[in-house]
Amino acid sequence: MRFVEYPPHWFYFLRFLQTGGQYEKNHGPELECYNMEQTRKAFVMCVKTGRPGAEQDINMIRNWLEECKFECISCIDPDEKELMEKLTEFRDGLNGIKDDVSCCLVTLMAHGGKGFINTVFDERVNLTDIFEMFNNENCPALQEKPKLFVIQACRGERRDSGVIQADNLSTKQDSSKKKRLPTSSDYYIIYPTQEDHISLRHSMNGSVMIQAIDEVFRKHGKKLHIVDFFTQVSYQ
Repeated sequence: MRFVEYPPHWFYFLRFLQTGGQYEKNHGPELECYNMEQTRKAFVMCVKTGRPGAEQDINMIRNWLEECKFECISCIDPDEKELMEKLTEFRDGLNGIKDDVSCCLVTLMAHGGKGFINTVFDERVNLTDIFEMFNNENCPALQEKPKLFVIQACRGERRDSGVIQADNLSTKQDSSKKKRLPTSSDYYIIYPTQEDHISLRHSMNGSVMIQAIDEVFRKHGKKLHIVDFFTQVSYQ
């Protein structure tokens, strides 16, 4: 599993996800945290054609999002044009919400390679292009809001056979003062494998990473913060 840097806000964000939307701040250290009381939006894209077990992945992700009280939009077996149109519509919908948005979760499940995913017609879509759609410039509704991406796709053709184990915080600022944000921030991107390697999917039970997320969420979700949560996922 690959991790990116995360701010202390994520402690509370994952607590919120793990408890299905119920979490009191006094259960953890007094850190700056995201406000998770507003609208929560999710986008689920899945290429089912030619990917046995994908239906199980969709069901597990949808159940997870439902328990976490996300409003979910699905995009099944899209071509490149449809995928980008649906993502643009989703992004524009976020920007058009009158009330505040708490977070955004995008799940992309497909064949893929280094830095891209494939559509149902094997068209390549660069992941960077998708990530940039939700940055602080293109999606101001998500400025300083968590943006979680779950990418269930191969990242190359190498197979990881494993090895035998050897023996041997930020300060608060005056809200009246405007501050300059980096173009991209508050991203958390989860991959099923390291760069250049394939990901694993069972034809009956679904993808290994999606199964692990589902299992860890149900067994340990209320006890773990985000790093421990996905560390447990990687152990599965």
